[in-house]
Amino acid sequence: MSATDGHRELDSLITLWKEARQLYLDDIGQERFGSEKDYAQGVFAEVLDYRYRNQLPIFWTSNLDESQLTTRYGARLMSRLLTVSPVNKVRSQDLRLVGLKARMKTT
Repeated sequence: MSATDGHRELDSLITLWKEARQLYLDDIGQERFGSEKDYAQGVFAEVLDYRYRNQLPIFWTSNLDESQLTTRYGARLMSRLLTVSPVNKVRSQDLRLVGLKARMKTT
């Protein structure tokens, strides 16, 4: 695959994310950007801005609170995210830890 093909493929994905009737983002704030951090955050901003302007919903999860997410993405992006997707806090046990503790008891 050439670099041009890769860019076209990525552009197609970004268009899908922007125009989907519903967009689901799991565990935002946990991305590992590496050397492409500015580019990845720019794509996130582009998608979020498009969806905000077109009033398209985003359903998302995160283990970070609003303050931590604002530090990571900035007040402008968090304001837009919260406009298209109000916060519904779910408080629960970490089921991964519950399962791990149960497995440790049986070994």
